[in-house]
Parts: sequence; structure tokens; C-alpha cells
Amino acid sequence: MNQIKLYKEYYINIPLKIVNFLIKNKIACNLFIPSTTYINKLINYNDYTKIKLLCEKKFKSLNQTQKYVKINILRIPEINTRNNLSIIQKNKLPDFQDIIFNKKFLKKLFLI
Repeated sequence: MNQIKLYKEYYINIPLKIVNFLIKNKIACNLFIPSTTYINKLINYNDYTKIKLLCEKKFKSLNQTQKYVKINILRIPEINTRNNLSIIQKNKLPDFQDIIFNKKFLKKLFLI
């Protein structure tokens, strides 16, 4: 499976199956889809960002057309991940824990 198909399956198709099941069975719930502001810099740069942006678009649209599943797409600032850590750290990025324990993000993350 090529990379773009894999991303599409993981970030769009599987979550859509779950959401459609919840809607069909009238199961109310809240879903959280994490994203990062970093993808704004890479909009046309790689397959990952293209799929993540498509994912956000689909779920924002779905969020407006149904009432059972509340989908919260949260764009957090750049963070340290396994993918962007290097031996020479050019800038100090926060860890995910630093972000989610910030009160501003806690409200969005836990939908309170």
C-alpha cells in the first residue's frame, strides 16, 4: 500500500466508518481529532499534510450535518515528536503533555 493510501485509510476512512456507525446507531459521543498548526506551513509539501487537511475538511463538514457525534478538531502548536526530534535541537518545542495540560487546550480537548 502506498503512503498516501495508508494515510487516507488511517486518518479518513477508518474514522469515518466509526463515526458513521455511531450516527447510524444514534450513539451520542464526542470525538477528538488532534492536529498541529505546523501543517499550515506544509500545505502542498507532502502527502501527510494533504491528507490531514482533507480529514479536517471532511470532519468539519460532517460535524455540521449531524447531531449525535461532536467532532472536535484541535490544532495545537508544534510539539516534539519522534518524527521531528533530532540530535541537534534547533529550537525548543514543547512536549504534548506541556500542551494538553494548558487550561486553554484542556477545555477543547475534553469538551468542557
